Amino acid sequence: MNYQWLYTPVTVHSRSNPYASSKVAPADRAYENATSGIYLILADTALRSVLTEVVVTIYSIADSSIANYDFKMTCLGLIDTEVARWVKLKHLMSETLIGHSDATVVPASYLCKWIQQMRGSGFQLGDSSWSGKSVYLSMFKPMVSVTTAIPHFDSFSPFTLLTGEKIDVKTEFIVQAVPFSVSNAPLFMNHWLEGTVCGTIGTNGKVVVYLSDLKYMENMIGGLVSKRSEELSLGMVVGPLTKLNGEGELLVIVALDYLLPILKPALVRTMPPLMTSDFYLLNLLSQYRFADETNSPIAPDKGYNPVNSVIGVVVVTPQGRYWGSAVVISYKLIITNHHVLYPEGSQKRCTIILVCPYSSEVLELQNIDDLNTYSIGGNSASCEISTPLMGVDMSFISLSTGTRFFQCVETARLSNSLVSFREGDSVESIGYGLYFPYKAANGLREAISEKLNSSQPLVSRGIISKIQSVPLFEGDGNPTPSMMIASASCWNGSSGGGIFHSQTRQLLGIMANNGKVLETGEILPKFCVAVPVDLILAGIEIGGFGTTQDLMVIRNEARGRRDFGRSRKANPRLLKLWRLEKIHEEVLTENGKL
Repeated sequence: MNYQWLYTPVTVHSRSNPYASSKVAPADRAYENATSGIYLILADTALRSVLTEVVVTIYSIADSSIANYDFKMTCLGLIDTEVARWVKLKHLMSETLIGHSDATVVPASYLCKWIQQMRGSGFQLGDSSWSGKSVYLSMFKPMVSVTTAIPHFDSFSPFTLLTGEKIDVKTEFIVQAVPFSVSNAPLFMNHWLEGTVCGTIGTNGKVVVYLSDLKYMENMIGGLVSKRSEELSLGMVVGPLTKLNGEGELLVIVALDYLLPILKPALVRTMPPLMTSDFYLLNLLSQYRFADETNSPIAPDKGYNPVNSVIGVVVVTPQGRYWGSAVVISYKLIITNHHVLYPEGSQKRCTIILVCPYSSEVLELQNIDDLNTYSIGGNSASCEISTPLMGVDMSFISLSTGTRFFQCVETARLSNSLVSFREGDSVESIGYGLYFPYKAANGLREAISEKLNSSQPLVSRGIISKIQSVPLFEGDGNPTPSMMIASASCWNGSSGGGIFHSQTRQLLGIMANNGKVLETGEILPKFCVAVPVDLILAGIEIGGFGTTQDLMVIRNEARGRRDFGRSRKANPRLLKLWRLEKIHEEVLTENGKL
């Protein structure tokens, strides 16, 4: 006997039963809902026999109305060139994963608590059609065995699980789903999409949710997510988590580690009565594959992970509370955007909190005069904030006493060469976009409170789309990379976070802002405007920051490339560039040679 769990993607359609109770709302009776899912079988691949077969899916439907719906499914093996066959399903179990906004799930699961917290932070799960509906994990049994119509298990693949606790936030994955299934299920059957994990949510060392900036498509809910390189299954799609103010959305994927214990009781009941069910369930669990420990998001290969050099910034003023991101250049120097530290313009009296979530450390900076001088945690130590190149969205926090709370960018990781990166290079953006991972109650050390959210910033992959160079100073004939545009995501809150080279892990710049369609207000996260590292090096040299060995090395590298001169006047074209104004004279050539 050679038992193996196999799967094939399916689409599940549901329609209200006209003979069912009138509890189903009239508006729902003519509506056909569609989700993606998997047809899971335990097969003896040698004898071509099936021990058990179930359909697993996730769907959103009104509370307490499952019994009033009929369900059917189809899959690749039931579709030929002319006919798409459907099979009715018998409902076996449903478990509420996420209650709708007015629902209370008892006992409240970690996933429910996290979603409720995100709703309280201005997010919604799904679109307007999900209003008043809960999200269920469900299992069905086909009323006709589908495998009899699929010889030799064609279209089935091994169902091998990858435990989520070792997954790198930059893991590439594929989604097998049936988007737009209501419109044309055969056309979109087993549709493949690709994305990357940009964040994880978990508890007790276990991943519960993967987050991605992959765009959700209608009817993707229930789609199977697998690691791209090895096609090891990670989780199932729940839906889009959307910021209500239009700032962006993230795709929510629930880990299979979290779902399997919920499915186990119903799965046991489908087993033949004379067989030891736990043996075959253990067979499923034995097909777990563990990711290489060197892919851990906290301890990656070669000992350095740029994620650990990006911290959160909370700014508390009399008018409100704001947050952004920053990069730790050295133990005495931190860089972020000017607009992150001065969200309301030129206010002086404020509190700045630097949060390092992965180590649960907080550094509180209190303004002590009308200048840019701050005390650190109320102690005698102080820091100063300066903007060496006014007009460029870049400011430095210089600490009088170094802190070991934060992991700084290694000197070797700070790009110092004009040829170290170019347009088309793969990059990663790292920042605390869309939501802040910890509460910052009253702007005090209570910033580390409920750890329901991610302990890491969001990571997004893209390429360098454009590098614009201009001379930095008047009379300087040497153009310097002065603005960079990348396709890695930059959400509101990502500002001040880092842009790192995907291969070398060098810091190439810091995010400044994203794109926005003025006519509609639509935010374009994939249009990321960044301050290049060349401007960072210029700012370090002009500001004369620090005397530590690392900073001396960085300053020497900067000085070796340019004679910046601390008293030189900035090039007006540089300032116009950062106002997004035209910096080129336009000449129309009509006659003669160019």
